[in-house]
Amino acid sequence: MKARGKDISIQVEMDDDIVVNHDSKWTVEALTNILENAVKYSPEHTTITVRTQELASNVLIEVEDEGMGIPAEELHKIYQRFYRGRKAKEQVKDGAGVGLYLARKIIEEQGGTIAAKRKAEKGMIFKVTLPLIIGE
Repeated sequence: MKARGKDISIQVEMDDDIVVNHDSKWTVEALTNILENAVKYSPEHTTITVRTQELASNVLIEVEDEGMGIPAEELHKIYQRFYRGRKAKEQVKDGAGVGLYLARKIIEEQGGTIAAKRKAEKGMIFKVTLPLIIGE
């Protein structure tokens, strides 16, 4: 609903045949936290793209936004509990700074990884890997 209110388009590019080993309730929570973060810090009339790619033994889920980005000097802090960057506090007043912390905990508990990369222009790409179920 927040994306609709800001006229943010969410594009999904995914392969329906990928089966991952995960706890669906908690994985949805982690991915929702990442997506909410993207919507919260993206300006109106932009696009967020969610895509999946099957790798050798994992699935890669990327959430790419056109938001304000995370300063390079803050990237190593974004998964800390209660962390909100200075620019984030200036742009958006709500939030406790636990969304990405919880996302990391949930993903790592399931044998996955999460990483954030700054885009050259504006925005971020969050990359999540989760183990595939081999032989399904």
